[in-house]
Amino acid sequence: MKKCIGFKVPNNGDDVQLLFCLDSRCAELLIDKLIDVYKTSLYRYNTLLKKYGVYLKPVHIIVKKTAYGTKVYHYYGKYWYRLVYSDGKLRWIYMGREKPSHDIPDPPINPLLVIKILPEKERDKVCVYIEKHCRSEEVLKYIEEAVTKLGCTKYG
Repeated sequence: MKKCIGFKVPNNGDDVQLLFCLDSRCAELLIDKLIDVYKTSLYRYNTLLKKYGVYLKPVHIIVKKTAYGTKVYHYYGKYWYRLVYSDGKLRWIYMGREKPSHDIPDPPINPLLVIKILPEKERDKVCVYIEKHCRSEEVLKYIEEAVTKLGCTKYG
């Protein structure tokens, strides 16, 4: 099975599957809800990691100032740390972007890396696609939970 690391728009459509379509006004709300659901799963995952002495940072925010304004980057579940208490203070020691040990259970899949929300020919409609090789019950659960919380109507 290929590693689920990022969505590539295919040439022939064989690598993706249409999940559903929805009103375009719901697209941004869907992304926000997917982030909320994913962050919650990361918090649960981190409680399991306590016995390993490591931590997967749920959200890492970078703010860059440019001549054209400020750009904000959000990274979800990307950076690993070891938490160490020293002189009564908590220190975060960066360990990298890869899981530090094979003994540690795999982290939740980031749904934002395996789905794509694309505009449909109909004006006020967008469709949600998923990479076939990344289709898993875990990702489908995130998407279903997010759509349910939104209350948006799904088509197809």
